[in-house]
Amino acid sequence: MTIAPVGRFEIPDELLARLRENVVSRRIESGIEWFHKNRDRVLLLDPAQPNAAAFVGYFSQWIDIGYGDVGIVRELLRRFPREVRATLPLNDYVHLRLAEGMVASDEENAEEAIAHFDFILSLGEDVVADRQVLSLAHFWKARCQRKRGEYDSAKRIR
Repeated sequence: MTIAPVGRFEIPDELLARLRENVVSRRIESGIEWFHKNRDRVLLLDPAQPNAAAFVGYFSQWIDIGYGDVGIVRELLRRFPREVRATLPLNDYVHLRLAEGMVASDEENAEEAIAHFDFILSLGEDVVADRQVLSLAHFWKARCQRKRGEYDSAKRIR
């Protein structure tokens, strides 16, 4: 996979597919290697570019796996103010909410994190095209519930 050497960080559909597949297939070393090589370019992300919001969602998954600092996700999310979010397709917005939930969870704000995950889960499979996103919303919500001592809730899948 090639990325243009200078200028804007391009996010082709193939890159998103590769990042997603590396998570699903647990090819962690491959994904982390890509992020190490492209870290400076990731920091150039522009919210107006195609696939930017989805990239932030996938990037948050890689941060959760162990690549990098959650502060990078927080910074990338700041680039998507309300007026930008209002113009996003719903599936892109869902990726931002997933990333926001991951950040809130990392900050030990389980209530806020669960609210993000519940929003995603309320949309269901008919709206959220990526079943991996739904699975992660369930998993990360259960993790938040477990941290809060809500073990029975964490075991139930709604």
